[in-house]
Amino acid sequence: MYRVQVNTRIESSRLSHDIHAPQKAIYRIRSQSNEQRTQFIIETFSHFFQAGIRENPTAFRGRFRKMAATPFNFYRGSAVLFYQDLKVDQDKFIARNNAAGQVFIHGDLHAENFGTYLDHD
Repeated sequence: MYRVQVNTRIESSRLSHDIHAPQKAIYRIRSQSNEQRTQFIIETFSHFFQAGIRENPTAFRGRFRKMAATPFNFYRGSAVLFYQDLKVDQDKFIARNNAAGQVFIHGDLHAENFGTYLDHD
């Protein structure tokens, strides 16, 4: 049997993103009023899903109903919101890469269920 030692310590200067970005986003989100957060979510979804909603409103009604069913479903269906939150907080990786906001990443711990998608723009 072979033993492999993996160095799990990574210097923050070598990372391509701000390791504190999630905490910054959570702090900012928690400091917003419900009205402010609701408006941000609506504006984000309107901006990114507007063309798709126009093209197939029935499909998007179904999508948003599924998202409204549970917090898990909401976050699974709203990767764009995650990226917009990081963009607002000026995550360096997102800010330096114009295409980063157009890539959706999802996964549920099964290799066959992981993938990336470019949006239609």
